[in-house]
Amino acid sequence: MDSIHTQTDRHRTLSPQEDKTHGGILDQQPSPLCLGPGGPRPDPPPAFAVLQVQRLPGRLTTDQAATLLGFQPHDIPVLCRANLLSPLGQPAQSAPKYFAAVKIAGLAADPAWLEAATIATTENWKRKNQAHQSKNGAHHPRQRRSRYAS
Repeated sequence: MDSIHTQTDRHRTLSPQEDKTHGGILDQQPSPLCLGPGGPRPDPPPAFAVLQVQRLPGRLTTDQAATLLGFQPHDIPVLCRANLLSPLGQPAQSAPKYFAAVKIAGLAADPAWLEAATIATTENWKRKNQAHQSKNGAHHPRQRRSRYAS
């Protein structure tokens, strides 16, 4: 009788005590590596965890929105100032910002929006870098000065 298993026996979950007597596979710590087509690889960084869910939550944090859009989290305020992205509600300047997942997914699939957003972030950082260079008296990278000029 013991060798015959019913349908429910094969699919039932083992208790921790039974698991230890059956080899303890469920008791072991998970491996730090994922198995993929190319063999073991490290777990993805936490920022990409949002890409592995089957269904997105209704609202996304700034970091999650940045990951889905392919931008850095520090680019999100730049996109908001350029009116290319708007947070849900009317949050205070210092409050955390949330974004509608359906809108973020739609923007991520729109090549025209992605181009405009890329131009906006590029121009912003170019402007900031130029202001930083002129403030510090730095020269343009292509204009080389001699180290021994007097």
